[in-house]
Amino acid sequence: MIKQLKRVSALIVGMAIMVATAFATTGDVPPMDAESQAISYVESRLENPRGARVRTDGGPYKIYADFDGYDQVPAWAVDVRARMRLRSGSGSAPYTVIFVDGEPVAIASDGVDISMR
Repeated sequence: MIKQLKRVSALIVGMAIMVATAFATTGDVPPMDAESQAISYVESRLENPRGARVRTDGGPYKIYADFDGYDQVPAWAVDVRARMRLRSGSGSAPYTVIFVDGEPVAIASDGVDISMR
């Protein structure tokens, strides 16, 4: 009886792992640490990141993106605002960071079309 319970438990755990993997690979789960990844991605793209304050304007949301040659790619997006010091004063700029397979891959201003379907 105990051997049968162990087998059933192992089967249930295995199925749970497969289901979790399937959800993660189809983009049904938001990226881990999406907000901090989005901030780092925007900072890496700024011409002069020194002194810039970058913050998110909310959590990740589901989108569909059209990239070069790829239409309606399931993705996630995080809105970010960067406040920078410029010679003419300070300024603020909004960015939308696009995530595919859990990784930031583009900013919407890179020529990516976004839809929410």
